[in-house]
Amino acid sequence: MLMMKDRSGNTPLIMACRNGYCEVAEALLKVAGVAGDDGRLLRLLDRDHELNTPLHCTVESGDLKTFLLILETWDQEVQLIEGNSRKYYLTENSNYVGLARGDGNTCLHLAAMIGRLDMMQLILSRDTNINQRNDQLATPLYLSAQPNFLECVEYLLTIPDCDCELSNIQNISPLMIACKE
Repeated sequence: MLMMKDRSGNTPLIMACRNGYCEVAEALLKVAGVAGDDGRLLRLLDRDHELNTPLHCTVESGDLKTFLLILETWDQEVQLIEGNSRKYYLTENSNYVGLARGDGNTCLHLAAMIGRLDMMQLILSRDTNINQRNDQLATPLYLSAQPNFLECVEYLLTIPDCDCELSNIQNISPLMIACKE
């Protein structure tokens, strides 16, 4: 039942995360298996037809409580895996927050689009590429600058690796957006 998907590829966990139902997500993770069991980890890696993971859905919904639950569960599972033979899960998914969905957006891109500085800080504390580009070649800085999320832009610019001159597919950079404002 937990692995069933609807026509859009949504699992119950993805739907709970998308709608900000933290208690439901927590219950689903408990039912999925005990810590260290493949069930919980596999549920965290489920993707819908747009390649969203449960974590992408929590960021997009802006629900910090569910976002923290998913990150905490991931961390618990990774710690249990590192000491045993199930390391194959980590090969492709070692940077869970850095996984891109179908349009190339990572959790950092999504947090930047909705101006969630708190989420951006948590994501960047996990060794995420601040200059990663999506399918439109937009960086998180570009996506924060476009709707004028000034707090997010200022924060990103404090990070030494942040490149404010990377242009998107239309050859527009965050610096060019700032000059227009």
